[in-house]
Amino acid sequence: RVHVVGKIDPVGYPTFVDEQAQATLAFRVEGLPTLVAIDRTGRVVAVHRGLVREAELTSLAESALKP
Repeated sequence: RVHVVGKIDPVGYPTFVDEQAQATLAFRVEGLPTLVAIDRTGRVVAVHRGLVREAELTSLAESALKP
């Protein structure tokens, strides 16, 4: 089970808590922060470990949202 715990400002994307580590195992999270970009079909299109700059985040989001 995963639930939203709040929003991170100034970027405004939600933060999730993975109480049973299911997403942690599925996405092979090895440290925080880890960003997983998932497209509209549920396919992982990118995994970024570490801090991400706004331009990188925008690029990842645009890739994930392409039709």
